[in-house]
Amino acid sequence: MSKFESSDAWMFLSIAYSAQDRPATLDELYAAADHINCAIPTHEEIQGGINRLASAGLVRVEEGRFTLSDLGRQMFDRVCRQTPYPRIQPELIEQQLRSARFSVVAHISWDLSASESDAALSRYHKRMKDALRKIRG
Repeated sequence: MSKFESSDAWMFLSIAYSAQDRPATLDELYAAADHINCAIPTHEEIQGGINRLASAGLVRVEEGRFTLSDLGRQMFDRVCRQTPYPRIQPELIEQQLRSARFSVVAHISWDLSASESDAALSRYHKRMKDALRKIRG
């Protein structure tokens, strides 16, 4: 299995937080990623990270939506018991990704098209602008 990148922990947590009640859309994943790291992930961080995490059996991608697998949920729950702070959790997830031995569950090849990414970012930005307008009154 390919080695995990440090940004994979960020993608893992972005899915964990955006898919708490139901599988998350790509724009919800962008929102969670921005909240956790105050940044928008690159195309490679999203596509590469999700493929590596899915191949290890930690996340699932179904019909363009993202969720944690049972194994991923267990990892997330362990980290939440260690700290409730999303900005500290990436380091703990990264440690677990680097130290655990994951079997390749499946060779996942999820492709993120530029148009799909642009559309999701537009939806996220619109939601943020609307939220700011409401705050300002």
